[in-house]
Amino acid sequence: MKKIPEKDIDFYVGSLQRGERQGFNYFFKELHSPLTYFAFRFLNEGGAAGEVTDMAFIQLWYRRTIFHQYNDIKFWLYTYVRNDCINRMSRALNERRDIRQQKNSYPVPPPNDSSLAEVMAEVYGTIASLPADHRIVFEMLFIQGKTISAIARELNLTVDTIRVRQARGIRSLQKKFETI
Repeated sequence: MKKIPEKDIDFYVGSLQRGERQGFNYFFKELHSPLTYFAFRFLNEGGAAGEVTDMAFIQLWYRRTIFHQYNDIKFWLYTYVRNDCINRMSRALNERRDIRQQKNSYPVPPPNDSSLAEVMAEVYGTIASLPADHRIVFEMLFIQGKTISAIARELNLTVDTIRVRQARGIRSLQKKFETI
């Protein structure tokens, strides 16, 4: 950024205070991009960062008569952007918290014993229909509760082989129960 002489900066501050477009344009050109980047570092979203920065300049225009120095304007803009970003992040966090609470406030009724038994019978039937090598790994993992490394040692296979068989078994179950 090119250093502007102090008297020129004072000219633009005065121009802004008087409501002249060239004073506003100077500060907009000088500070809009750095402020947008500053907001982006908080929000990680370009559109929202631009909105925050644009709103800061709108508010600067309404408050233009209270500023008498370049550094006052710059400090105020950065403070405004920081606070607006923090407020947006706080609102987003509260919205996520509210959504989570709403999900938890409507508990799913537990299935009755007969429907649970039917589902479990279908799960075990699907497991039994897996190819033998996949079924053995699947049963050892999910029914017997063994670890992948323990199964690999016991079956004299690599850990990667166990993981592949686990993934294929899960995929088979998912395909079976997609329609339910």
